[in-house]
Formats: sequence, structure tokens, C-alpha cells
Amino acid sequence: MKLTDLIKDQTAWFVEFHSGTMFYELSGSGFRFAVPVDELQGASVGATEKASVFLKWIKRAHKQINRSQG
Repeated sequence: MKLTDLIKDQTAWFVEFHSGTMFYELSGSGFRFAVPVDELQGASVGATEKASVFLKWIKRAHKQINRSQG
């Protein structure tokens, strides 16, 4: 799936927090990605946000998945 298709008009929902990492899931696809708290640099994020707010971390997770699928 293309990155643009993955995030377009989608909402990211907070799922869980574990070991300093917040996990969110995209509403339409169920795509799950990690957001390390130390990378937020003091920014506030809500339980639901536009997917585009998390573009940096969505891109990272998308790349990792594509690499592992070869």
C-alpha cells in the first residue's frame, strides 16, 4: 500500500503505552506504528489525531515493513 493511501483522511488512535513508546493505529487500515516519547520533544498529542501529525513515525514503520517484505 502506498503511504499516501495509508494516511489520507485517516485518524490515528492511541492504543497502548509500553516502555517509553506510544502505539497508535490508523482508523481505516489498522496500520499500527510506534512513537517513542523521547522523540516528541515536549509536544502534546491526544488520544486521537490526524494521521498526518504522525507522518514521521508512519513513514518509518512503513519503510520497515516494506524492507521486511523485500
